[in-house]
Amino acid sequence: MEKGDITCTVKEDEATLKRYSMDMSKYRSKPSMVAIPENEEQVLEILEYSKSKNIPITARAAGSNLSGNAIGEGIIVLFQKMNSIIETIDERVRFEPGLIYDRLNEEMEPRGYFLPYHVSSSKFCSIGGNVATRASGLRSIKYGTVDTSVRNIRMIDTAHGVVDTRLGIPGDLKKRILQLKEKLLKDEEAMKVLRSKEGLKTSMGYNLRALYDYDDPNEIVAHLVVGSAGTLGLFTEIEMELKPIPEKKIMLVALFDSLTSTGKVIPELQKLGPSLLELMDGFGTEIVKRDTSLSVPEGSKATLLIEFDEDVEEGERRAGEILDGKALAYHTLEDPTEQVRIWGLRWKMLLEIKRRNETEDRRYLSFVDDLGVPLENLPPFIEEIERIFEEEKVPVVIYGHIGEGNLHIRPLIDRVNWKRDMRRIGERCFKAAFRYNGTVAAEHGTGRNRVEFLREEWGEAVYRYFREVKEIFDPLNLMNPGVMFSDSDFTEGLEF
Repeated sequence: MEKGDITCTVKEDEATLKRYSMDMSKYRSKPSMVAIPENEEQVLEILEYSKSKNIPITARAAGSNLSGNAIGEGIIVLFQKMNSIIETIDERVRFEPGLIYDRLNEEMEPRGYFLPYHVSSSKFCSIGGNVATRASGLRSIKYGTVDTSVRNIRMIDTAHGVVDTRLGIPGDLKKRILQLKEKLLKDEEAMKVLRSKEGLKTSMGYNLRALYDYDDPNEIVAHLVVGSAGTLGLFTEIEMELKPIPEKKIMLVALFDSLTSTGKVIPELQKLGPSLLELMDGFGTEIVKRDTSLSVPEGSKATLLIEFDEDVEEGERRAGEILDGKALAYHTLEDPTEQVRIWGLRWKMLLEIKRRNETEDRRYLSFVDDLGVPLENLPPFIEEIERIFEEEKVPVVIYGHIGEGNLHIRPLIDRVNWKRDMRRIGERCFKAAFRYNGTVAAEHGTGRNRVEFLREEWGEAVYRYFREVKEIFDPLNLMNPGVMFSDSDFTEGLEF
């Protein structure tokens, strides 16, 4: 098969290859070509070419991933042109993987529905990428991760060709999936590990819970490939279930004297069913103080944003009872415009981090940016993380979806010996997460910046099943190699 058999646009010029040798992570890997399909037939052509030449293949849409999942040495399949909404029926919508999150919500708003998990990068990230990394976000505390919304997947893999869970998966795939399910359920050691992490939000490794959460092999496959980071196949269609747009929201802005104090109230608040529990540390709290008229007491070192979009008056009352005597102060915001303005402060915090990264000598780097632990372990985990950075004498910004035990951590790293410092700090933070039965990838997918810790996080018994899943869908190992299985040092391929 010759490259001429690929009928879509193919680019091999140096400028294009340089552009797509990077995503929003700091990893770099130059591809051999960039193919830009406009339909599924062209995706099939690209995959057949990849197989005939034994060239690895990496799916990419917006490239907003922070884990280095959207780069590779072989063929980059750029899904930006495959961004159409195919069909909407009631609360269901079927679309192509390149569709941007906010665009879907804009299209669905007149119908009274929305896609609820709400990733922070919603303005520019693709939903195909969300599914590939098992993403979650600002409101997943109530609505679940992207996996909760997924109903069907249509994809192409190297072993079966087109796999469509809506129309029915191939018979040989169905047989192997059911055999794997039976094997896993009989494996007491592996099941014990998986059950121990059921209360933990994680996107590390393959979504093996699908094998025991569902009985229908079509449903199993639809959810098993969520979080597969392009290592099992190329998505061509996604079907999701939306939620009705809430009629009313209320927000509370609470100020605390420390991150640990904030962590201690989270389990109580989480039981109230909030739609959002978001943390900003002292870095973000200074922005609240500087850019709002809200009263920020002296000694405030953490800000907690709390939102209710159902039973809002009751939520406000009960949250206030919890916050009284534990927060330094809190403010209730009912005006939607004011809520949006306060919510924009989180964006200001990220933009401020980006602005400060324009220096050549020190930068906030996102190598331990997605740690998560069970809520009951949150206060001691926060204390240990803060202690690590105090001992390292490294400034750090901590924020994130604290209502799910998910923290984003951005250390300020000096250029001098930066890889050595990243390695040391990274290992300390990752091992802290493991000590509290946590994860090093709560929502951003496995990726180059933590893949070497996959076996350590899950243990050998579960790791073996990850390998079996890969063998079922991609026995040729052409799909995004180095992202789900690798022993490479996570600092390899990085640029400052």
